[in-house]
Amino acid sequence: MSIKRFITLAIISISMLLLMLSVNIYQSREIQQEIIKKEQSQFNSLQLARELLQSSDDLTRMARAYAATGDSNYKDYFNRILAIRDGKIPRPFIDSSTYWHLEGIGIISNTYTGETISLLDLMHREGLTAEESSLIQEAKLNSDKLASIEQQAFKIIDDSVNKNIVPNQSDLNLAQTLLWGKEYIEEKAKIMQPIRQFIETLKERTQKELDSTQNKLSRNLQQEFIIFMLLLLNSAAIIAYTWRFVLRPIQHLTQGTEAIANGDYATRCTVTGSNEISSLSIFFNQMALSIEKVIL
Repeated sequence: MSIKRFITLAIISISMLLLMLSVNIYQSREIQQEIIKKEQSQFNSLQLARELLQSSDDLTRMARAYAATGDSNYKDYFNRILAIRDGKIPRPFIDSSTYWHLEGIGIISNTYTGETISLLDLMHREGLTAEESSLIQEAKLNSDKLASIEQQAFKIIDDSVNKNIVPNQSDLNLAQTLLWGKEYIEEKAKIMQPIRQFIETLKERTQKELDSTQNKLSRNLQQEFIIFMLLLLNSAAIIAYTWRFVLRPIQHLTQGTEAIANGDYATRCTVTGSNEISSLSIFFNQMALSIEKVIL
């Protein structure tokens, strides 16, 4: 093989392998980004499901506090929680699990407000399946139904306040009975059941997706390793060829030329391969023979 052809083939093979390696590296990076997005989506969905649960607990806490004290501030907090959840007023900027223990009730000032969007719309952004969406909507409807019981208790207290300025104790007791009764507890459980199913379904679905994507990434990394090894083998073959058929023959030619210059006209070069260097070696040997015949 001629050196020119060898160099051309070597450049083409290395270029193709480098191109394949670059494509695989790019694909691996894209897959890694996909894994990050799926994990983030799973985390966000779980956080929003827990927020729905947290909002239900906050509503219960505010309703019971209003029934126990008759303090209208708790009713205001209750209505604000519903309005935030339904996307009627901006969401709190900070974590919802602490909001109604600190900022929401004025213990710490909160000047940051987030997006005005309902909790369900936020969850749908995360790409829920039809089953997951159905479960979370069921939990939301059950929470709204529970809120209607809480609002019945509010009406009892409000009517009592309208009559007596301060709520009557018997009315407070009646409101508390609604908020601690069997029906209330059962309705509360109906919120928890679909949320639990939603979390289990979401985890199962996203884990399958993550496993599939991880396997895809593993296959890509294996391909990268194979291409890298082919690059090494290709490089080793180029080095071996260059040494055997280019560098070593040139070294012999150099030594032969020096020998003839020093009067050793019997010097001959070993002919290796069938490329331009081997042709040059043949011509060198012919030249050395001619010189030898002339001189001797």
